[in-house]
Amino acid sequence: MVMTEHTTREEMLAFEETEEAKMGKAIMEQINNAPHYKEVVPSDGLSAVTKEFISDPDGNTIKIQYIRPDNNETLPCVYYIHGGGMEISSCFDEMYQAWGRCIARQGVAVAMVDFRNARWPSSAEEIAPYPAGLNDCVSGIKWVHSNSSELNIDPNKIIIAKPITKGGVIIGRTDNILIVFLNLKLVLAIKRAKAKPKTVDENAVSVPIVTVFQKTPQA
Repeated sequence: MVMTEHTTREEMLAFEETEEAKMGKAIMEQINNAPHYKEVVPSDGLSAVTKEFISDPDGNTIKIQYIRPDNNETLPCVYYIHGGGMEISSCFDEMYQAWGRCIARQGVAVAMVDFRNARWPSSAEEIAPYPAGLNDCVSGIKWVHSNSSELNIDPNKIIIAKPITKGGVIIGRTDNILIVFLNLKLVLAIKRAKAKPKTVDENAVSVPIVTVFQKTPQA
C-alpha cells in the first residue's frame, strides 16, 4: 500500500485515482489473496456461509462471513473485525479467511464482519469516513447476539477480536457497546470463554453484550 500524507479527505480520495495508488492497491490485493492461504489452512471439517444485516443508523447492508466447525454443537463465537485500519481490505480476502478458518479450528464459531472502509471498498461498495465502519461493527455484534439461535452459538460466550500490532486498545463506544481491539493471541481467550464464560479477572473487560478477554500487553 502506498502511504502518503494528505491534509483533507478529498486529497486522499483524489490520490487513490492515480497510477501510483492503483499499483499499490494491486500489490496489496495480491498479497492478501495469495493462493497459499487455502493450502496452509484448509476448509475441510468447516462450514462457511455469508449472512447479511442492516446496519444502524445508515440503513446500509453489510455482510458477515460465518465460519464454524461442521457440526450441530452450540459453540462459543469469535466476532472478528479484520485489519486494515478501517481504510482498506475485506474479511473476504484470503488472508483473513485463513485467519477465520484457523480460529474456527479451535472449536468455535467465527463471525467476520465486512464493514465499510474509509479508503478502499470492501464487499460494501460505499466508502465512508469514521464512524461508518465502527457503526457497522457495532450493528454486526448486535445482529450476531440477536441471532444466536439461528447461528447455533452461545450468546454468553462471545468475544470480539481484531488484529493489531500491540495489545488491546479501546477504539470507540456506540449505543453503550464498548468495542475492544485485541491482538491475535486468541487461543487463551477462546479457552477461557469456553471454560469460564462469566469469570472476569484482571485481564478481562466486561461489556453489556459480551465478555471480552484481553491479553495484557508485554512491556
